[in-house]
Amino acid sequence: NMENIEDSKEPMQRALQLLHKMQNDNANVVPNIVTYNAAIRACAEGRDLKRAFQLLEEVHRRQLTPTVVTYGSLMTACERVGSIEGINRVFRMMARTNDDTDDPDSQQQQQQSSSLTTSSPYHSNNNNNNNNNNNTNTNN
Repeated sequence: NMENIEDSKEPMQRALQLLHKMQNDNANVVPNIVTYNAAIRACAEGRDLKRAFQLLEEVHRRQLTPTVVTYGSLMTACERVGSIEGINRVFRMMARTNDDTDDPDSQQQQQQSSSLTTSSPYHSNNNNNNNNNNNTNTNN
């Protein structure tokens, strides 16, 4: 149904417009992998496989690291348009990413980014809470 296809493209267009505004040099917010994942998912819902893969290329150009959500959203886009070739392409990218994680330099980068993630205000770090509770004075 042509009307349903057009309905699914409207949210995609809004998401891409928002991403474009964020990419503007004057923007106060810089798009991150979560932003790109949402835009790729919107492309999947809008059945725009070409744009979904273009967004992945932007992710790489901005030196962001694709996540399981990134690849899952690309898989959804491929599924929506029936692209077996696209699914194979995503699987190959995932395999290359897994191969990279076997590289010691890549593992070091992952550890560094992991330590940055755990210090995020959005990440609950229970170790800090436990350490604070255990620092009571026992010399009473």
